[in-house]
Amino acid sequence: HIGGLATGLCLGAIFAKLSSVPAETRRQVRWFVFAAFAIAFAGGMIFLQKQHSDVRALGRGLATMDAGDINKALPDLESYAQKNPRSAQAQFILAQAYLEAHHPDEAISAFQNVLKIRQSSEAERGLAEAYKQKGMQAEADDATRRAEQLEQK
Repeated sequence: HIGGLATGLCLGAIFAKLSSVPAETRRQVRWFVFAAFAIAFAGGMIFLQKQHSDVRALGRGLATMDAGDINKALPDLESYAQKNPRSAQAQFILAQAYLEAHHPDEAISAFQNVLKIRQSSEAERGLAEAYKQKGMQAEADDATRRAEQLEQK
């Protein structure tokens, strides 16, 4: 990793310059450098934890879905999708969960979000299934036709 290499080179250069400095000053500088790097490391870890909280939510949601409790998974999947509104994958996962949980209105909205991001036969087929859950057969047929057209391309 480049960051580790650069850090090591910087520390080596600092400590090499300190060889001609009195021992007490070297000790003070070493403690200062150590404290500065410890603070930077801790700050970086906190930053990374906050940046990846949505990925942890996705992991929890998928694990809960795999365990068979789809309704319990929805808050985590909603959080992930909300934090990643331009991700077709995030929206698709949420749409599928809504479909499996028999929440057709939410599934329709989520599948439509996927289709705003990119055309997908899988999303069109999911949309068709959500329409069927609502008893909207004409809309389901239209979505199925669009899915077939996408698959022929």
